[in-house]
Amino acid sequence: MIGDAGAEDVPLPEDDGPKEVFAFFGLAFYQAQVLEATLLNLIVGLHASARFGVTRSDIDAWFANHEVQTLGRLINAVRGLVQITGETEELVLGALKARNYLAHHFFREHAESFISSTGSRAMIQDLRDATSLFQRANRACETISKPLLERIGVDTAIINGLINDATERARLRDTEA
Repeated sequence: MIGDAGAEDVPLPEDDGPKEVFAFFGLAFYQAQVLEATLLNLIVGLHASARFGVTRSDIDAWFANHEVQTLGRLINAVRGLVQITGETEELVLGALKARNYLAHHFFREHAESFISSTGSRAMIQDLRDATSLFQRANRACETISKPLLERIGVDTAIINGLINDATERARLRDTEA
């Protein structure tokens, strides 16, 4: 098992076939990348909040310097800027371990499991657990980043506006196709 159960935000599988295993792997890895994005935003927010007169080029440079880093390096960068303790640290380090396991070992270690229905169901549950762990780690990091971003002027209204803009651009792409 990768993480605790508690996959309340994770869909249930429809069957135990290979497509379902791959779909849950994709969902888990997507959530790992969401965590990476949250950490990247946190790093940039921490840099910006520690300085006066931050420019757009400063922000672009911070993103460029950090967006190429691995999850482990992003975690270390955050730790160099702010103290992460307790449950948040446990979740983030657990997410790092789970992400690395998925990237480097999951399918190799489940090669035999993958060819049976029982094994596929176990794989899907491991992937659901990993997805839940990434979601919980992300929410824990957001409790650090949200007040920080609000302090530098990026509040919920701005974030919702950005989401709405992206949603509208996606909708327009669909109507143009």
